[in-house]
Amino acid sequence: MKGRFIKSLRYLIFLLVLISTQVCLAQLEPNLEKRNLKYKFGDWVSNLQVDFCYSISSSSRIGYFGTSGGIQRFDVLKKEFISPLTTSDGFIGNKAYIVAFDRLNSTLWSASDKGISFWSEISERVRNISNSTILIKIPQITFEDQLFITNIGFGEGKVFFRIQAFQTYYLSTQANGSGFLSLVEDVDLPPNIEWFGWSQNTEIEFESNWNLEGNFRMDLQEKAFVGTEFEKYRITFKHQDRFGMTYFGTNSNLLAVGRTVGKFLKPYQIAPLKKEVTSILYNGNELVLGSKFPHRKFKGFSIFDYQTNSWNYFDSREDYNIREDRVLKIKKIGNTYFFGTLNGLVTYNSETDYWNQLTLASGLADEEINDIIKVGSEVWLLTVRGISVVTLNGSLILSKDLRKDFRDKEFYETVENKETIWLASSSGIFIYDKKEKTFELFTKFGERTIKPSYNPVKNLALNKTHLFWNNDVGVFKMDLKTQQVEILPLKRYPLGEKIRDILVDSGNLWLATNEGLFEFEFKNQKWTHYTEKDGLPSDNLFCLAWDLDFIKIGSDNGITNFYWNNPRRIKN
Repeated sequence: MKGRFIKSLRYLIFLLVLISTQVCLAQLEPNLEKRNLKYKFGDWVSNLQVDFCYSISSSSRIGYFGTSGGIQRFDVLKKEFISPLTTSDGFIGNKAYIVAFDRLNSTLWSASDKGISFWSEISERVRNISNSTILIKIPQITFEDQLFITNIGFGEGKVFFRIQAFQTYYLSTQANGSGFLSLVEDVDLPPNIEWFGWSQNTEIEFESNWNLEGNFRMDLQEKAFVGTEFEKYRITFKHQDRFGMTYFGTNSNLLAVGRTVGKFLKPYQIAPLKKEVTSILYNGNELVLGSKFPHRKFKGFSIFDYQTNSWNYFDSREDYNIREDRVLKIKKIGNTYFFGTLNGLVTYNSETDYWNQLTLASGLADEEINDIIKVGSEVWLLTVRGISVVTLNGSLILSKDLRKDFRDKEFYETVENKETIWLASSSGIFIYDKKEKTFELFTKFGERTIKPSYNPVKNLALNKTHLFWNNDVGVFKMDLKTQQVEILPLKRYPLGEKIRDILVDSGNLWLATNEGLFEFEFKNQKWTHYTEKDGLPSDNLFCLAWDLDFIKIGSDNGITNFYWNNPRRIKN
């Protein structure tokens, strides 16, 4: 009897220890789980749309901007913005309402719409406290949408959080990230807390003696930066640190950094123009992003210049009256950018700063253009009602339909090698012989006859040895020499029509879907599924582009750079 009692007591103590350990982890849980065990800092980097700066803090080396699109970072020594901190780096949320840097521990604390994040500038590791954990400590607050953290402060080795709900609450924990999260009465707060975040009584000072760099000027009355097209960026936050730097945030993606001594101030535009990235053009020197524009006006495109390490935007402006709904494909030929959209072909010549648009009224077979390919002196536009041809003769001349019998066929994508162009269509795969200038519907693969007309081919990818495509059935692989066809095993992942884009190299196949990113390793015949839990800002993906050991991923929440071939990463 006594032995049973001792065993039961030991078991009870074990349970209490286990529960207390889990509760402690829940207070400030390291965002390790599977994610940080597999990935290193920088394996996933996302650039999200920024339309507001809420807060600014700084260390001696980095200026931190809390924005609607994550925490933007300015490197004082490099004099440029470096990769932002987002959920792709393990942060709990992307709307960073407050950023507060603790100089004593070299740590950054941030409050977002999802909770609190704690990031070490030295180790580059992040830990999170979720809103649900905070609610446990404040039972008076029932729902997460009633929770709003207005300030973060440091004092006496602790970090404090001022929370506004029906009344003001205070929580604290150790500033180095250890210990429990506890509720604090306002009478017990230390008198010397250094607070960061919201303040109702502080008015932003905007001096007139700043020397402004770039194509911007100041509007002192409205406290705003003004661009070349008279667009105004109202200042929402100002931070001046002890290291001689002054930082400004605005109600847009414009952030400004200046030297307090000398009053030199430089504005930077630091993020993609739009939230959705539906198409990518990457050529090694520049990254061009096409998006969805809700007002049916083509407001331009975002371009990242790798030589200047900066974002630029090109705007067709109202006087051109150019419209579109979504960019489906981007191609650059010479100095001209070609945009295939849902409302025709939009072109922009960067040398002459000239915009143009071709629509049904111009003779297009259809205005929905899925792909663009240069064939000799012609540009083929693949539409949902055949292929239109544009002649490059100093200016754009829409000459003809490629073939009248293509009018009843939808065309989606092309891939090409030296002798052949492969075209994905609603009737299957067409082959164009460049030398003979002839088309053939590809229905025979070796001795096996397939009827692609039953399953429209949506995407194509080509490496040195194989052609890949997908339809509503799955993903197919064909040996270019033997013409032997096989369907890739998809029992775990019945993708079918969910696939939006395909990339392939010698060892891997990549699929962009509305359920995340899929990788197929040819050597191991193994699928890997990447989602928001790994580092994607969204699972709803549209497009992919190669960048050597990186893959650029366009989603409905920005552009992500994935270091897929990091040799340090441990794969499952």
